[in-house]
Amino acid sequence: MAEATAWLMSFSRDFLAAVGEREMLHLVETPRLEEIPQTPLHCRQVLLWEGELLPVLDLKAWLTKQPSPCERVSVGIVGWQERPARSRSTAR
Repeated sequence: MAEATAWLMSFSRDFLAAVGEREMLHLVETPRLEEIPQTPLHCRQVLLWEGELLPVLDLKAWLTKQPSPCERVSVGIVGWQERPARSRSTAR
């Protein structure tokens, strides 16, 4: 059987999520998050990271439809692609 490496994240007693090793790009331990008014419950904050403004998805709020308490958090920067990128050949 193939072996997979992932981080197991616990959001509460009832919710767990696994993030694959190859999907996690960076972990920000003490992020400075900015609130954005009039946004969905699960996506109320943004993070400035490497010159880009990234929306922060609160998985617990998304799964439970309840606001998360304000507490110390870490933010995982995750990347994915729908299908493998085509290699670009420069040969003529």
